Amino acid sequence: MSDDDVVRLELQDEVPIADSIRLGMRSYFSPQFLWSAQHFAVLASTIETAHKGGNRHDVHHRGYVVASIQAAVAFLEAAVNETYQDAADRHGLTDDEYLSPLPRPVVETMAELWAGTESGRKLETVAKYQLMLTAGGVSPLAKGSQPYQDARLAVRLRNALMHYRPETLWSEEIDDLQKQLHGKFAENTLMRGAGNPWWPNHCLGQGCAQWVIHSVRALADDVFARLNVTPNYQRLGEPLLGEEP
Repeated sequence: MSDDDVVRLELQDEVPIADSIRLGMRSYFSPQFLWSAQHFAVLASTIETAHKGGNRHDVHHRGYVVASIQAAVAFLEAAVNETYQDAADRHGLTDDEYLSPLPRPVVETMAELWAGTESGRKLETVAKYQLMLTAGGVSPLAKGSQPYQDARLAVRLRNALMHYRPETLWSEEIDDLQKQLHGKFAENTLMRGAGNPWWPNHCLGQGCAQWVIHSVRALADDVFARLNVTPNYQRLGEPLLGEEP
């Protein structure tokens, strides 16, 4: 049982004690996804730091980078989905629980958006955060500024990996993804000096993974701060989510 599991015990006096205890658990994966993203980024960084000699492709390094990016965006999705689901289930609203700062009308609006219709569930991830701000009576993030732009771009990068289709790329050509990502992070040091196309070879390094983590975390932190909510991934404390898993 992890720290991000909520446990409930129910005792019913009218039945024999052997049959009267029910164990209920409510798990939250946003902290685990965030930890995983940081963990894989550190593993990729270790390989790049130790690298000497000419450029090379390392299947372990590539796997760590891809896993980090996918886990980071999974964190972004899980954090907002958990919040809507708890509002819909009226969970976490009492005492010092994490949704208790939200006024009850806000919780009801979020619950209706999530459970009353399917529109909220089908929204793109960053749009769910924008809608949550609107439900809370807070102005949405400016689409032309940070952290909105980088978070959207991080999701796009994850989607490009998740739904990857092979294509022939030429080293002298600059595709749309490169135009948007280039210069935002340090390139993969294992490919330094190689003539390969920038995407995916030079792009997918520990610098990219760390940028994705920072981008999605910045958006989630910003939105929850505007709502005066301390989400589960923050309540567990930074030792779990530190830079050195």
